[in-house]
Amino acid sequence: MAEVLSTEEISRRVAILKRFREMLRAQRDRFQEYLNVLDKQQDVIEKGDTEALLSHVELEEHIVSDIFNIQKVINPLEDMYRAVTAQPGLPAEGDTEVS
Repeated sequence: MAEVLSTEEISRRVAILKRFREMLRAQRDRFQEYLNVLDKQQDVIEKGDTEALLSHVELEEHIVSDIFNIQKVINPLEDMYRAVTAQPGLPAEGDTEVS
């Protein structure tokens, strides 16, 4: 039988999903920025500009650190999403991925 959710529960789920989506978008943007830096870094390597290469490596390290920090926020949000959408008595669907 379908469970009827209260307005409060729906609001809670929506808030979790909005935050989850926001963090996934932030992570996607950081990955895109990382790819752009790698593209530019390739040009710098070909030119042999060591100063610019050092700057690119530092920027790359910063972006990778940001990606890991965002992932630290995404993991608990994913767990919260699974917890609020789990239905008692039913096997968890897609335990390894959020559908």
